[in-house]
Amino acid sequence: MRTLIYKQNESFIWDSWSIDNWKSGRYWLHLGNNHKIINFEWAFKLWTFGIRLGLNTRDERGISLYIGIPLIGNFYFTFERLLPDKLTPSVYVKRFSKPGEMWNMPIGREIGISIFDSKIWVSLWSNPMEWNNKDPWWWEFTIDPVRLIFGQIKYSEKTLSIKSVIVPMPEGDYEGNVRIFESTWKRTRWPFAKRQIRSKIEIKNGIPVPGKGTTAYNLDDDKVFSNTSSKKTVREAIDNLIISIIKTRLKYQGNPRWGKND
Repeated sequence: MRTLIYKQNESFIWDSWSIDNWKSGRYWLHLGNNHKIINFEWAFKLWTFGIRLGLNTRDERGISLYIGIPLIGNFYFTFERLLPDKLTPSVYVKRFSKPGEMWNMPIGREIGISIFDSKIWVSLWSNPMEWNNKDPWWWEFTIDPVRLIFGQIKYSEKTLSIKSVIVPMPEGDYEGNVRIFESTWKRTRWPFAKRQIRSKIEIKNGIPVPGKGTTAYNLDDDKVFSNTSSKKTVREAIDNLIISIIKTRLKYQGNPRWGKND
């Protein structure tokens, strides 16, 4: 929706807004036909915290502000075309359209801190639109408090049993073996560990499946040689593999018997 706020001769100010639902929406204040003065967006999320100041993050010479408040929501403010040219962050890059010339290209920069995914994300001068391995590390880094206090997670496996099996498919049987094992994830300075019984089934010569045919790397037909799952028994591991292969055949060929006899 849009409304006209002020108009005199050729100058006029108007606003517009869009509300997706009660959880999010946007508001814009415009000057003239194309010039936005202020953008405001909101999204209600319960467990996010952060505050970031951005320069040129959405347009040239603009200033943006992000505020995330736990239990309330996320709020984004953009004030466009406020920075003087001398204060606008920029870098010199080659102009491919004019070899030999350099272009003082405006770039985005962010300063701030956010907390989500159990980590602290710090930006001291990062470019939100691009990552470059030549940038100093301190421009943007992440702190993992849980890892600092309790140590890094180490993964280990313990084999419980290995059994030779026959996997019955509509076109014939396939030889293989099933390994039942215990996976353990444990932090070095934490007394408790996460453990899970899992299974891995391996097929001697593979079971054929059709290519998905969506991109260059998966046009050709393929074979499934192994499958790891959270199944705890040999029978469950076999059934899980059979169901997965038949679903793939039905999806891409429409024939559960598609295989070595086709």
